[in-house]
Amino acid sequence: MKIYMLGKGVYKDYREIVKGNKNITVELAQRKLTRNVHLSHRVKISKDIELCFYGKLHIYIKNDKKIIKIFNAGYTYPWFKRDKEKYNQLNEVLGLMKKKSETTNKLATNAQELTEAMKDLIPKNITTNDVHFICIGTDRSTGDSLSPMIGTELSRLGYKVDGNLETPVHAMNINEYVEKLPKDKTIIAIGSVLGKLENVEKIQFSKGGHRTGAGVGREGLPIVGDYSIGGIVNVSGYMEYFVLQNTRLAVVNKLSKIIVEAIKNRFPIQNEVAI
Repeated sequence: MKIYMLGKGVYKDYREIVKGNKNITVELAQRKLTRNVHLSHRVKISKDIELCFYGKLHIYIKNDKKIIKIFNAGYTYPWFKRDKEKYNQLNEVLGLMKKKSETTNKLATNAQELTEAMKDLIPKNITTNDVHFICIGTDRSTGDSLSPMIGTELSRLGYKVDGNLETPVHAMNINEYVEKLPKDKTIIAIGSVLGKLENVEKIQFSKGGHRTGAGVGREGLPIVGDYSIGGIVNVSGYMEYFVLQNTRLAVVNKLSKIIVEAIKNRFPIQNEVAI
């Protein structure tokens, strides 16, 4: 199914929403298709989509030549945020809705809390043999060395992991590693992140991938993993590269120990018993 959007703002937002969904693509409607469209006119965009103007924009979503949804999009881009109900209706049709009660991330301050967060968000049937870790970061920056340190220890313990102090996974080679990630495993990505002052030295566990390079404003890098562990090593908002490079090693070392301990608890190896 293709969804055509008139405004660039809406187009970009929906491109982000449907990322990874192979059944849906979002394209920007060509201006020539909608130029000089008057009220009470319809515009044929494709065999799947028809725009209809009756004072407001209506999006007709078709499937097998049958209209499955008529969506009142409102006048202009502000509807996207103004009318949350209509926004949710469209997402529901596209199968993109999340349950309101669903918690997708949790903050932890110690190994026990991080263990519980992983137990809450990762299904019980996913065991040690089902997971593969990818530790993203480089030891060339103190703050960014958290993941390589964790990867080194996880490798020593016998976990399946990419990224360590000897062979780090970073912005220059991450695409190569992502392509080789096992398709039959649950991928847990680990990385350093910057955050609010009150959250420094805490750990965020999320259902969803790690946004590579987001902390320092890098764009075009992949979102990696089914789950992610982010160690908040310092404060965000200003001169992120400098902040990462000048992060205290003591903070990195503390977080690495907590994360490794929690992983051992949730995914015990050999004869170890989970807490």
